[in-house]
Amino acid sequence: MVEAGLGDQEIAAISGHKSMQMLRRYTHLRAEDLVARLDQLIG
Repeated sequence: MVEAGLGDQEIAAISGHKSMQMLRRYTHLRAEDLVARLDQLIG
């Protein structure tokens, strides 16, 4: 869902996590995906 561009609050609502802390515990971002997103932003 993160890769699809949904925000934290949207994902928490869909997944049923009651706190952002619990959502972060189960969200695992890949470094290469973060670099690709930064490259898109910077150009």
